[in-house]
Amino acid sequence: MKKDIEAKIKNLLSISDEFKESEIVYILIESYKLVEREYNTEFKEKFPYVVFFRNWVAHTELDRSPKKIKYSDLIVSNELNVGALISELEKIFKIKIESEKKFNENLFKVLENQPIFIERVIIIKDEAVEILK
Repeated sequence: MKKDIEAKIKNLLSISDEFKESEIVYILIESYKLVEREYNTEFKEKFPYVVFFRNWVAHTELDRSPKKIKYSDLIVSNELNVGALISELEKIFKIKIESEKKFNENLFKVLENQPIFIERVIIIKDEAVEILK
């Protein structure tokens, strides 16, 4: 089962030039499960962005700050720091994600209208990051 999930995610990440919203959710939720099983209690420290984004896609709203990610790490130059998530996924699956832009676009579609409340309110709307004070 684990190898099947890994192979499916690896395939999606390495050859897909278009990600469906359902694939983004699948990738994040299953990646979370894989690292949780593999690293037990250490997985949240090793892969904080996988944990954070998985929580964000799995819930309509986040109201607690993630332990390992600060607002200043999550938002860089008024942009969502998806690069850190991509890096963690590449590390987990030992691949290069070629369609980073498409991954980002569809991740934003999944997160649209699902605000998070950490230091400031962050909302994804029309593929842009909206930060409310």
